[in-house]
Amino acid sequence: MEKSLKKLFFVLFISLFFVSNSQAADLEDFYLPKVKVMNQNMYLGADLSPLLGGDLAQIPAVIGEIINSWYPARAAALARTIKKAGPDVVCLQEAWIFEYVPEEIKWNFKTLLLDALGDDYKEVVTNEGLLDVDLRQVFGVRIKDQDVIIAKKQVKIGDTETLTFDRQLTIDIDPPIGQQTVFRGLSIARLKIRGKWYTIGNTHLEAFDYLDPGVRLSQAKQVLYELSDEIEPIMLFGDINDQPDSQAYSAYDAITDEFDDAWLGRLLGRRDPGLTFGRINLIDDDQVFYERIDFGFIRNHRAITLLGVTVGKSEFSKTDPIPPSGVRLWPSDHLGLFFILILPQ
Repeated sequence: MEKSLKKLFFVLFISLFFVSNSQAADLEDFYLPKVKVMNQNMYLGADLSPLLGGDLAQIPAVIGEIINSWYPARAAALARTIKKAGPDVVCLQEAWIFEYVPEEIKWNFKTLLLDALGDDYKEVVTNEGLLDVDLRQVFGVRIKDQDVIIAKKQVKIGDTETLTFDRQLTIDIDPPIGQQTVFRGLSIARLKIRGKWYTIGNTHLEAFDYLDPGVRLSQAKQVLYELSDEIEPIMLFGDINDQPDSQAYSAYDAITDEFDDAWLGRLLGRRDPGLTFGRINLIDDDQVFYERIDFGFIRNHRAITLLGVTVGKSEFSKTDPIPPSGVRLWPSDHLGLFFILILPQ
């Protein structure tokens, strides 16, 4: 009986909220289309800090770690999670292209994921202008970063746009690499979901901001500028590499000056702390997540986060056993985010 009363109270609360916030009490005000969105950083499979720090002696070890993370199996596991959650839209960061010539490996993370999803999902837009380190002539390896938005096949795709930020991190690495710019950017898509149009943004802000303080904040401000003329409702997702409790004015602060943090207003899933980063390897089960750096933001004064939860922490999320060791891997070092949003227009 107590559960039934709670459900009744919840339904009444939602109804009263929209009645009180409606500009006109016509039928459209009571049509509340839901949008289901998932956000996921896909993870290359190894920490690139040694490379970006100029320690080229570590490159063979990094390559070996990436290969051992065996992305094809991780793609299949991630596809299984996506199918179970059933999001209308999935925003992906670090959808890498990894090529290792000596072993004839070429993994396109986006393509392998879409293949694993079958006919259920399609590509919306890919930002291809991101970090590209080509060392095939010296180490036989190339890594190229991409951010991707995919959607269910029923979703209608309107205008799309990609850009790289005006301010990027540039680092000096010893030869044969030399100076390298870590390109990051923003993808924007207009999508029609259940008869309504929405603007979706997907971004990944600079992780190594300590090497050039202010880069990340500058990128966040450009995201706001690029979305300033977009028609509401706007949803922005991504890995912003920043946390709400930063001491100085930060990328998170800049974004939440204009957008609402969808996680904070969720009605269901409030026991989930929303920590998405902290997994130091893809094997161990007892790892502590300690940072909330992946987000969903909304710009719409009547929006409601019906549900907000992290995904990718249960045994279901793991890969099938990978031969010859038979080990099962986690799909990423980040947890994903899953939202059910109500966004009146």
